[in-house]
Amino acid sequence: MGLTSTPPEATVSNVTTQQTTAPDTEPLILVDSVDFAYSDRLVLKRINLQIMRGRTVGIIGPNGGGKTTLIRLMVGLLKPTRGVIRIAGLPVEQAAREGNIIGYLPQRLELNRDMPLSCRQLMKLCGRHSCPPDWDMELLACVGLEDLSDRPIGALSGGQFQRLLIARALASSPQLLVLDEPTTGIDAESREQFVQLLRRLKQQLNLTIVMSSHDLHTVHQLCDEVACLNLTMHLHQSLRRPPATSDFCNLKEISEG
Repeated sequence: MGLTSTPPEATVSNVTTQQTTAPDTEPLILVDSVDFAYSDRLVLKRINLQIMRGRTVGIIGPNGGGKTTLIRLMVGLLKPTRGVIRIAGLPVEQAAREGNIIGYLPQRLELNRDMPLSCRQLMKLCGRHSCPPDWDMELLACVGLEDLSDRPIGALSGGQFQRLLIARALASSPQLLVLDEPTTGIDAESREQFVQLLRRLKQQLNLTIVMSSHDLHTVHQLCDEVACLNLTMHLHQSLRRPPATSDFCNLKEISEG
């Protein structure tokens, strides 16, 4: 198990990074006694979470249960009301500033798809510096879009556009990929392709992946561990083995509220 209160043996990562990283015996993500409130409304209460390198962790829960808030805390966009978050041994704000630790795909990306941009032009806008030639084409190839590099982003299907956004999130060669509701708005075939893509990217790039989702089928296929979140957090074992029907219904009730 990679999602525990006592860290197990970690998966060794071969990623070469410029910043100092936490030893592989320490969690890549540490959330310690975190509360968060919007004004006087408590959204998260005493969240404790450790995620080891190389794991894929799903966060499920009802609308308003705090999933997106926790994701935004984990990428440094919000600050806890109480408690500490560390990524790769660093305070989360510092890890976010490093630029090559966290890759993030938000639930809603404010991007006008009518802009006259090709896939490759959008990749060039990621702001990556000191990069090898054709790095953008290499990433587009990783997500299966190399043949569509010159296609306008407005002409992509929902699944193709989602793959492009994942390539964009990987532009900084992060250790951690954080995805907020990544399968929203794509069809069943595209969701299956998404699962296969993330499995392949995780292996090729030595990624640790955290994703929030209402899509229990994708969580079941992809995640090593599951955290159910509704103000407080409850951890579940891997869903790689199909759960009993009654157990899966319980998870569905937690997810849908």
